[in-house]
Amino acid sequence: MPADIRFITQTYYGSIGYATPAALGAELALRELSAEQGKPRGRTVLITGDGSLNLTIQEIGTMIVQDVRPMIVVINNAGYTIERVIHGARQRYNDINPVRFRHLLTAFAHPDPESHSHTAESKAEFKKLFRDKREELREPKMTTVVELMLDKMDVPWRLTKQVSMKGPEHRQYLIDEGFIGEGRVGIGE
Repeated sequence: MPADIRFITQTYYGSIGYATPAALGAELALRELSAEQGKPRGRTVLITGDGSLNLTIQEIGTMIVQDVRPMIVVINNAGYTIERVIHGARQRYNDINPVRFRHLLTAFAHPDPESHSHTAESKAEFKKLFRDKREELREPKMTTVVELMLDKMDVPWRLTKQVSMKGPEHRQYLIDEGFIGEGRVGIGE
């Protein structure tokens, strides 16, 4: 990351729902500090999962009303994938009602939802979006949403490594459920 960056995070998947209101607070603080100190405003990038965002989704409306301009990247993997990794990989209680996040800004009466909502169906589309809309996404003028669609069993290798450390039965669970193994990013990769 560039110099003079503040990185705010929750414990690794530990506080579901925290990120969206935290991003709102960061945005309001940036605006206030910029006005008081005359310094460049900076920007906020929120990276959150679909399950987490659903718990505090109303704060997107507050962002629009307050005229703040975070870029919100929604990792849409169809539910509570962290819970799938820990236990209940195939349990319906880890699935959530599908949300079309590309319509989120419209639902909250954003003044220009069409040009500030984007969806990428793959890693290649995600990269292309950031290449094609580089300036727009680098310095958003309004609240902007970018939705990245992922498989519901797609998880970071560090998470599978962390869960595997609980013991051999947990590692076997991850293999049996397809979180690691052929075609998946495995432990240490």
